[in-house]
Amino acid sequence: MTAAAVPALLTLLLGALGLGRQAWRDEHATWWAASMPWTSLPEHLSQMDIVLLPYYLLMRVWIFVFGDSVVAMRLPSLLAMAAAAALTGMLGQRLYGPAVGLAGGCLFAVVPSASRYAQEARPYAFAIAFAVATLVVLLWVLQRPTWRRWALLSVVVALTGFAHLVALLVLFAHIPVVRHRMRPWLVAVGAGLVPVLPLAVLGARQTGQVWWIEASWKSLASLPLSLVRSAAVAGVLAALAIVGVFGRRWDWRLTMLAVWGIAPPLVLFALAHDIFYYRYLLFVVPAWAIAAGLALRGRAMLVAAVGAALLLGGRDQVAVRRDPLPGDQDYRAAASYVADHMSPSDGIRFSGYPDNRERLGFAYELRRRVMPPECEECAGRVWLVSNRPNATLNGFTVVETRTFPGIYLFLATPQ
Repeated sequence: MTAAAVPALLTLLLGALGLGRQAWRDEHATWWAASMPWTSLPEHLSQMDIVLLPYYLLMRVWIFVFGDSVVAMRLPSLLAMAAAAALTGMLGQRLYGPAVGLAGGCLFAVVPSASRYAQEARPYAFAIAFAVATLVVLLWVLQRPTWRRWALLSVVVALTGFAHLVALLVLFAHIPVVRHRMRPWLVAVGAGLVPVLPLAVLGARQTGQVWWIEASWKSLASLPLSLVRSAAVAGVLAALAIVGVFGRRWDWRLTMLAVWGIAPPLVLFALAHDIFYYRYLLFVVPAWAIAAGLALRGRAMLVAAVGAALLLGGRDQVAVRRDPLPGDQDYRAAASYVADHMSPSDGIRFSGYPDNRERLGFAYELRRRVMPPECEECAGRVWLVSNRPNATLNGFTVVETRTFPGIYLFLATPQ
């Protein structure tokens, strides 16, 4: 129980710090899809994000009940990440005992990326939790195989795919475990994949929406740093994992951890180069955490390792809580300025990124206030929102310019 409860509590505490920082563009997309009229949702999903349909349906219900503040929208991810930490502890305990389970779960909890994606209204925390759950359930099934237990494995496999299709690569880690139960495993996994296949087929037609992914050998080599979001913490995990693994006799358990931590990135890089991106592979981090936990013998060593990870990764922990995030746009400040200084007859135009991020950012931040109507043929003053410092409007003269992180705001009047 301690191996699950302590990591979950630690994740909740760390994840709650900075939970109210402003939403960023991907979360605006979640809000938009979860708030638009039901009749508009099919058209939206026919163009993009069909693979996120299960998550969007969950968030539609959640927002209806709990509201659409940033804290409310992020709570499901925070709870899912806490569950992922608890499941990591449970898995470590099943594999190597309570001490390793506690260590692995706590090390996962203090990884900066765990806090980062516990604070994001996107499905990555769910993908991690369900991916780890497939291994926990698999070990439970193999203790006493029954059709009900195999059926539960099918359900968890389906939930993993619904959370994120790439997370299904965790199934490679099942193979060293089920070497003597391959046939029922194939049946259970096959049954779990059936409901996911339509999303996979439809999603394959929308890969163009991730055109911005530029996978390279450099991105593969830097993947550990990207996944952990801290060079120092990645170094701590790597050092502990090396000590822990080489201090054990190699068996199917270490094979499972190695396959889990290494195979998914390599397979994705080799077979689906156009969607190789670190966020999609976050579910491998618990494998590294458990491997690192093998080196910690005794609570004093655990406290020292967790403390070192928090201390050395302190700057990175702060970085994942900046408001706005590094490289993102400060829509909260820009939208507030427009709302405070607009006239009733003002209009607004957006001229920036092709993904409508400015439009969605302003729509979210001004959802409780009055937003100027968007106009193509504006007769009065116009607020122009852009990512370029030299944006202009034909027939208008810029009379005021305001700069916010990532945003240029222009007030223009007709010539």
